[in-house]
Amino acid sequence: MDKSTTRLTRRQFLVGASACAASAAWAVPGRAATAGFPAGRPIAILIHASAGGGFDIGVRTLQPYLETTLGTRLVLMNQPGSAGLVMLTQMSKVKPDGYTVGSIYLPGFNAMWLDPRRQPTFKRKDFRFLAGHVWDPCSIVVKPGAPWKTLLDFTNEAKAKPGSLAIALGGIVSDDHLFLLDIMAKTGTDIKIVHFDASAPAIAAFLGGHTHGLAVNEAESTPLVQRGDARLLALANTQRSKYNPNVPTLREQGLDIVASAVRGFLTPANVPQPIFDFLAKAFKDAINNPEHVAKMDKMGFPVAYLGPQEFTELVVKEDARVTQLAKQFKLFDPLPQE
Repeated sequence: MDKSTTRLTRRQFLVGASACAASAAWAVPGRAATAGFPAGRPIAILIHASAGGGFDIGVRTLQPYLETTLGTRLVLMNQPGSAGLVMLTQMSKVKPDGYTVGSIYLPGFNAMWLDPRRQPTFKRKDFRFLAGHVWDPCSIVVKPGAPWKTLLDFTNEAKAKPGSLAIALGGIVSDDHLFLLDIMAKTGTDIKIVHFDASAPAIAAFLGGHTHGLAVNEAESTPLVQRGDARLLALANTQRSKYNPNVPTLREQGLDIVASAVRGFLTPANVPQPIFDFLAKAFKDAINNPEHVAKMDKMGFPVAYLGPQEFTELVVKEDARVTQLAKQFKLFDPLPQE
């Protein structure tokens, strides 16, 4: 056989093999478009809260399913501080290559870029919103023997006796704080708000009899109800909860209020579109994994996936809500985001 013919055949073989490899890469969703991302490199998820809390547990429960859909290892890094400002500042500075994702929750994080007192070095436009993970509705509880049977009973007394009733909650411009301000705005009441740094000391104050009520998310109020330490007056959900089916929503009680802590994930704004799309698909598949949903449900964390467009729309909507309440109650003069 002629050697030149043999060499040509080998070249043809190599070209053909390369073409087959390229075709195989395209056959794996997102792989060719992302140049093999993540190419075996680990992806970091920055968690805005301390280890062991509800936010941390939620991300760690998702971790194994997300590692499967991403095809790589995750490195979870807790970066607590200033209610999330530390982590969000870090996210605004990382390289936008898709290898760093941040955990957030609404509406608490809206205040990070809206509140000038926090001196943010970023705006909303510096981020892209990847996926919604958990929708944990706000709730109001009182002691089991309290005289108020509905939230309207409570607000009617608060209206008749301004400042006489107190509710404990965790955080300033947190989901619970904004929820209570929403109630006060729509009912024309003056309720004394007793602020704590987090939910745990607020719960302790309520259980110790220092306040008449407590504003927390359903995942935190349900155990209190189950132990007989509290009674739910209302949930700020769109429909009745499967965890507390006998408790009416605020809409059922005549108040058009839907309020929740919505947990999710974001990236820096300039992550290349193919990589962002790959991440979005991986998060969607992991969050919607039935085994993951069942584990979260068992812990009282209702999974409610939101895609990038839905999550972004919710972020913008919550920006408007935080802005309106901040102005109405003179909390701060919101920073422009456009």
